[in-house]
Amino acid sequence: MDRRTEHAVLALIAAPDQGPLAAWTALTDEASADGVLRDQHGEMIAEVLRQYIPSAPLLDRLTPAIEGFAARWPAAALKLLVSLLTLEHDRCDTSGLRSWVLHILQLTGLAESCENKAMLAAACVTAKLCEPDRGVAVRIHALHMRLAPGGSAVPSDSDLVQFLNAVPVDRNISAALADTLIARWPESQILLRDSHASTLFKLKAVQHPVVFGTLLHHLTARKYVAGPCAERLLAFSAPVYALLCSALPLLPRLEAAAVEWAALATATDRPDNVRLSGVLDHVALDSDALTLLGPASSNRWISAADEITVALRVCPEETGLIVGSLYLLLAQRGQVPPDAAAAALKALLLQLPPRGFDDGENLRRVCMVTTVLVAIAPRMALPAGVRSSAVKFTAKARDAATPPEAWVLSALLRALQCSRV
Repeated sequence: MDRRTEHAVLALIAAPDQGPLAAWTALTDEASADGVLRDQHGEMIAEVLRQYIPSAPLLDRLTPAIEGFAARWPAAALKLLVSLLTLEHDRCDTSGLRSWVLHILQLTGLAESCENKAMLAAACVTAKLCEPDRGVAVRIHALHMRLAPGGSAVPSDSDLVQFLNAVPVDRNISAALADTLIARWPESQILLRDSHASTLFKLKAVQHPVVFGTLLHHLTARKYVAGPCAERLLAFSAPVYALLCSALPLLPRLEAAAVEWAALATATDRPDNVRLSGVLDHVALDSDALTLLGPASSNRWISAADEITVALRVCPEETGLIVGSLYLLLAQRGQVPPDAAAAALKALLLQLPPRGFDDGENLRRVCMVTTVLVAIAPRMALPAGVRSSAVKFTAKARDAATPPEAWVLSALLRALQCSRV
C-alpha cells in the first residue's frame, strides 16, 4: 500500500477540511494519461478507501470526495461500493454504511450506468439477506428490482444460487450439471467470488455429497476450478465438514420444532408459558469430528466456530444445519475452549434480531435458534457476564421484533434467565 495514498485517505476521513481535501485532490489529480496506469492508480485508492471508510466517524462528510472519485474511476468506484454494501463487521454500523452507499449510488448514477449490473445485483441479494434494518433492506431490494430487468439477459450471481437450489438430488447427473454450469458461467470467478453461492455449494455438498461431491470433481477435472482453489473456496475444512455431517440427524428435529414454535407464536391465543424439551437429545458429536478438532487447547475449535459463523451469516436459508452444528459444538462442555464457545454463542445470538423484510423467514430462523439455545442453556457454564450480555441482547431483539417473534424471544429470555448461560 502506498503510504502517501494511505495518509491522504486517513486525513480526508479524519477531518475533510480544506487542508486534507487539498491533499486528496492532489492525489486524485496525479492519474497518468496512460489508461492502464490510470486504472491501477484508481484501484489502489479504492483499496485504501475500502479499508478505512467503515471506520469513518461521519460518512456524509466524505460524499463530495467519493462523488469525484466515481466520476474519474467509475469501475473502481463500483467495486468499492459493492464491497461496502456487502460488508459484515461487528464494530461497524453496517446499516448506516449501506444507507450511505445507496445514497452514493443514487448521486453518481453508477447503478444505472455501470456495465457490470450483475455484480451489483448479486451484492444486493447478499446485502438484503443480512441487513438488520428493515428500512435499509427495503431500499436495497428496490435497487435490486430496478437492476433485474437490465441484467436479466446475462446470468447473474443470484441466478447461480437459483441454479444450485434447483439441482435434483434424487439422481446423480453431475456430469451434465457441470456442462450446464460451465456453459452459463464460463468464468469460474463468478462462482468463487460470490460468497452466497460458494457457501451454499459447500453446504449442499454436506447434505448431498454424492451429487455435489461428484459435481465438484467434474469441475476440477474440466479445469474450471483448480484443485487447491476448490478445496479452499468450495469445500469446508475437514473438522467443519465432519461437524456439519454430525448435525444432519438434527435437521428434521429442528425443522419440526421450528414449525411447532411458529404455530404457537402465530396462534390467536398464545400460551403464557411453553417449554419444548428433548428435541435435541441423544445426538452426539461424531468421533471423527472430535479427532479432527483435537484437544481443547487446539486452535482448530476456534477456527471451526469462525468458519461456521461465516456460513451462518452468508447463508441464512440453511440456518437449521448450521445452528445444529453449533449446538453440537457447544454441547461438548469442558472440551470446547471458552473462546470457541463464546464465538458460537455470539453467532447464535446475532441471528435473533429481524433481518431484511421477510417476516416468515425471520420467524423461522428465530424459532430454530431459540430451539438450540433453550436446549443448550442448562448444559453450559459461561461467566455471569456472558449470561447477562445474552439476556440483554435477546431483550433488545425482542423489542424490535414483530409480535410472533417477540413471543418466541420472551420464552427464550425465560430460559436464559433460569439457566447457567
